Amino acid sequence: MSTIAQQIRERLNIHELRWLIAPVTAFLITRVLIFGVVLFADVIFPNFYDIQFYHSGNFGADYVEAWHRWDTKWYAQIVEGGYSHRTDDVSLVAYFPLYPLLISFMKLLTGGDSVLAGLILANGFYFAVLLLLYQFILMKFGHDEEQEKTAARAVFYLSAFPLSFFFAAAYTESLFLLLTLATFYACERRAWGWAVAAGALASATRLPGALMFGVVMLEWAAAHGWTLRTLFQAESWRNLWTGIRTETRTFLSIFLIPSGLLFYMLFLQIRFGDPLIFASAHYTLRQHNSPLVLINDILLLLQGELWPSYVMDLFVLFVVAALIVPIWRRFGESYGMYVLLSVLIPISSGVMSFTRYAMVLFPVSILLGMWGQRRVLDLPLRIISLVLLPIFTIMFVKWIFLG
Repeated sequence: MSTIAQQIRERLNIHELRWLIAPVTAFLITRVLIFGVVLFADVIFPNFYDIQFYHSGNFGADYVEAWHRWDTKWYAQIVEGGYSHRTDDVSLVAYFPLYPLLISFMKLLTGGDSVLAGLILANGFYFAVLLLLYQFILMKFGHDEEQEKTAARAVFYLSAFPLSFFFAAAYTESLFLLLTLATFYACERRAWGWAVAAGALASATRLPGALMFGVVMLEWAAAHGWTLRTLFQAESWRNLWTGIRTETRTFLSIFLIPSGLLFYMLFLQIRFGDPLIFASAHYTLRQHNSPLVLINDILLLLQGELWPSYVMDLFVLFVVAALIVPIWRRFGESYGMYVLLSVLIPISSGVMSFTRYAMVLFPVSILLGMWGQRRVLDLPLRIISLVLLPIFTIMFVKWIFLG
C-alpha cells in the first residue's frame, strides 16, 4: 500500500503536473465547504431570518433555488425577460450584457434553468481563474520553488476569502476576474491581440472593464520604451513614436477594448433613448453620488446608521488602499494604476459592496501570497478566512446583505 502511495506522490510531483495540484486543491476544498454549508444551512438554521429552502420536494431544484439571491435574481430576469428600466426600484440596465448572454447559451444545456446555468458558468470560470493565476505568477516572477509556494498561497487565499462564495454564485465576479487576469497575462506575453480581445469582453461585463484600455496601452507603451517614470524624457517619446510607426495596426487595435461598453451603450440608445442610462441606474442602486460620499459613509457608520457589513467594506478599503504603493513598485505601473482606479470608481458612489469589488483585484492576492511566506501572516489568514467563509455563505443564502 505504501509503495502505491509513494508512486502516486512521485507522479504528482513531476513538473508537468505541479501547475494543476495547488489550483485543484484550493478549488475543491473551498467549493466543498461552500456548497456543503449551503446544503446544510436550512438544517443548521431552519428559522434564521424566516427563510427556508427545501420545501418543494425536489431536492435539486430547491438547492439551486437556495442560490437564487440578490443580484442573481436580476441576471435571471434579464435572461428570461430582457432589459427593462425603472426609476422606483432596481433597474436591470445597471447590469452589463456579457454574463446574461452567456447564461442564455448555457441554458440550452441545463433544461432552461437560468440560475443553474449561471452557477455552472461561474464555477467553471473560477476554476479557470485559479489555473491561470497560478501560471501567471510563475511566468511573471519565475518558476523556482519559492514562486510555486507563492502561487499556491495566492490561489488559496483567493479561494478561501470570506466572501469567495460570490465566485461560486451566479454573479459576474468569476467571469470578470478571468477576463482581467487574461488581459494582464496576454500583455506579459506580448500577445496584444489576445489582450485586446479579453479587454473588450471585460468592458462588456462591468464598467471597470474599460480600464483594460489603459492597462494594455501602458503595457504596450512600456514594451516600446515609454513609461510614466520616463514621461519627461525625449528618448522615451521617440521610442514610443517608433513603436507606433512600426506597429500601427497593433496600436490602433488597442482602441477596440472599450467596444464592449460602446456596443452596450448603442443598445441602450436604441432601446431606451439614453446611452448612459446604466450610469444613473448604477448610482440609484448604490444610493449615493457625491465627492464626499466616503466621508459621509464613515460618519454614518460612527453614528450607527449603516449596516454592519460597512465595517468590513471600510476595513478592506483601507487595506487595499495601503497596498497600492507596494503593488505599483513590485509589479509595475499598469498594476498599480489598475488597483488605484478600481478603488476610486466604486467609492465615488459609496463604500457599499467594496469588499466584493476588491475580490477581483488579483494583484492583492499575489502580494499576500508573497508576504504569506511569513507564518505570522499565513496562518491567521487561513484560519480567519476558513472560519468566516461558511458563516458569510450562510448569511448570503439567508438573504443577509453582504455586498
